[in-house]
Amino acid sequence: MDQVNKIMSGPGQRAWELAIRLSEQYQVTLYTPNISDLTSEQFQIKSFDLLNPIELRADCGSADYILYQTVRLYLREWAGKDTKIIADLFDPIFLEALEVYKYKSLKYQSEIHQALIEEIKQTIINSDYFICANQRQKDLWLGFIFLLGKTNPASYHDYPNLENLITIVPFGLPEKLDLRKTSNTPGLPSKDSGILRNSSKGNLNSKASLRKKFGFSDHDKLVVWTGGLWNWFDTEIIIEAFKIISQTRRDIKMVFYGYKLVNTDMGSEVTMSADKAYALAKKYRLLDSAVFYYPDWISPSEMLNHLEEADIGISTHYDNLETRFSNRTRALYFIKARLPFITTKGDIFAELVEQKQLGRVVDQGDTNQLANTIIELLDSDLNSIKGQFDLIDQELSWDQGVANLNQMLAIDNTKYQQFKLKPKKDTKLKYLIRETLRKLGLLGIVRSLRIKVKERQINE
Repeated sequence: MDQVNKIMSGPGQRAWELAIRLSEQYQVTLYTPNISDLTSEQFQIKSFDLLNPIELRADCGSADYILYQTVRLYLREWAGKDTKIIADLFDPIFLEALEVYKYKSLKYQSEIHQALIEEIKQTIINSDYFICANQRQKDLWLGFIFLLGKTNPASYHDYPNLENLITIVPFGLPEKLDLRKTSNTPGLPSKDSGILRNSSKGNLNSKASLRKKFGFSDHDKLVVWTGGLWNWFDTEIIIEAFKIISQTRRDIKMVFYGYKLVNTDMGSEVTMSADKAYALAKKYRLLDSAVFYYPDWISPSEMLNHLEEADIGISTHYDNLETRFSNRTRALYFIKARLPFITTKGDIFAELVEQKQLGRVVDQGDTNQLANTIIELLDSDLNSIKGQFDLIDQELSWDQGVANLNQMLAIDNTKYQQFKLKPKKDTKLKYLIRETLRKLGLLGIVRSLRIKVKERQINE
C-alpha cells in the first residue's frame, strides 16, 4: 500500500476516499505504512510496522471486513474466522513491473515477474471478494478468478457475471466539498496554504500561482502534465513535439508536475524514461523556455488550483498491456477541472475522450500528429468542450462505487463452498507418469517398452 498523506499518489488517494465513504456505514480504521500527516473525525488512521504488527494483527482478528491493496498471506492468517477479505485490484502491478524494470537485466526482470505473479495468485486464493477500477480490469481478473478455482458451476448459474465475487469501484470525482473533513485533509486547503476560495462561485481560486512561478504572460497558452513521470509513460514524444511547436509558436508552454518521487521507497528506476525526456529537453534547449518542470508533488486541492490556469492537459503513453488495463488518476484531475486534454490511444480514458468529446486522442509514437493536435486544440473553442464534462460526473462517482461494493458484500457465498474446486494432489506414481508423458510422449513410451521387451527376450 502507498503512503497516505496530504501529498500522495493514486493508491493513497484511493484508500483515503474509500475510507471516507465507507465510514458513513462502517466503523473504519485506515492503516498506512507511514505516520500520516492527515487526521479525520470520521475514522481512525493508524500506522503499522510489519516487524512489530501487534495492533494490526489484533484489529484484523476482530474485523468484519479487511479491504487491502497489497496482498500478503499473513492477512488471511490474522483474519478472524468470520472475517471477509476484499482485495482491491485496481493496480495490476505485475504489468507495471514489466515497464518499471525494463532497463534491468532479463534475469532480474524474470525474478521480479515470477514473484509478482505468485503474489497475485496468493491474493486471489486468500480473498473472498474483489474490486477493481474499470471493466477492462474486471475482464483481466476474471481470468485469474476462474483459473484459481474461485468460482464453480453452482455459483455461476446464480451469478453468471460473477457479481457475487467481483465488482467495479471506479476512481471517483468528489461530488461535493465534504465539510466534515478537517482542514488538513487533501479535500480542503488549510488556513495557511495560501489558497483562496471564491465565495461567489464556490471554486478554488489561486490567481497567478502557476503563471507567476514560471513568469508566463496572460497570453501564453499552457499545456499541463499532472502526476508521476513513470516509465510506462511516453514523455519523450512530448519533448519531440515541442521541438516542432517552438519553431513557430513561442506562446505555447509545457509544464510537467511530479518530477520527484512522492514515495521515497520507490527506486529511481521507475523514472528513468522521464530522465531521458528531461535530458532531451535540455539538449534541444527547450528547458525553461518552452518546457518547464515543477519538481515537487502538490496536494490535490493545489493541483486543481493550478489546472484552473492551464489551457489543456496531456497524457501520453505506450501501446502495451500496462496501458490497456490501467486507470490513469491524472485524467480524473483533468475531468474534475473541466480541462480539455490530449491522450494517446489504448487506455480506458482514451475511449471516454472520444465518446464524450473531452479533447483529442492521438496515435502512439506519431510526433507530428501530436504537435499538430496540441496547436489545433489550443486554437479551438475550448469553452465549447468544457460543457461536455458535466455529462460524466455520475459515471465517476465514489458513492456509486461504494454502492456497488455493498451490493456485492450482501451476497453470501458460503453456500457455494461445498462445490469449491479442490486441487488434486499428486501421488509419486501419477507424477512419474505425467512427467514421462511430457518428456517422451505416448509414442516414445511405446518405443521404450518395445526396447525393454526385446532386451528381456535377448537376456532370456
